[in-house]
Amino acid sequence: VAEGLKSLKQAVTSEDFRVRKAAIEGLTKLASNLGEQLQSEREGLVELLREPAMERAPSAERQDELMYGEMRSSIAYCLGVIGGAEVTDTLTLMLGDPYPEARYNAATGLARQGDSRSVERLLEMLQIDNEEAVKYEAEQADQLRRWKQNMVIVNGLRGIKALHDANPTK
Repeated sequence: VAEGLKSLKQAVTSEDFRVRKAAIEGLTKLASNLGEQLQSEREGLVELLREPAMERAPSAERQDELMYGEMRSSIAYCLGVIGGAEVTDTLTLMLGDPYPEARYNAATGLARQGDSRSVERLLEMLQIDNEEAVKYEAEQADQLRRWKQNMVIVNGLRGIKALHDANPTK
């Protein structure tokens, strides 16, 4: 329901990292459910997410990099769901994010809008031995790493289909 929007927007700026990430995921779900009903809020939401979309970990600790990367990944996904011309600049910048899932979510978000700037990252997602796709799963079992890599390929294919559906001339 739209009544939760104000609380979710406040939570995005919380000091508690877990609350921030949960709020971003809540905004994604809300945007997905409300669609065009959220039109009047679109610009404000994009503005709210723009700064944390570029936020980097305060230290070089692997755990910090992972946490912040996951947050940026959630933001890229959220922006892709929100859609509209307001998100393209931020998603385009996120194509160069150091965290692979953030880059890939930015690419699929742009693809859903028919933006051909997504093509390079979508092609990266389709690479069979894409080590970037499993960069943060180095300690995981081979089976999990293969599953993750397969999911990146599947999502890359979905992104290409979305790009074609939104912009068949490209």
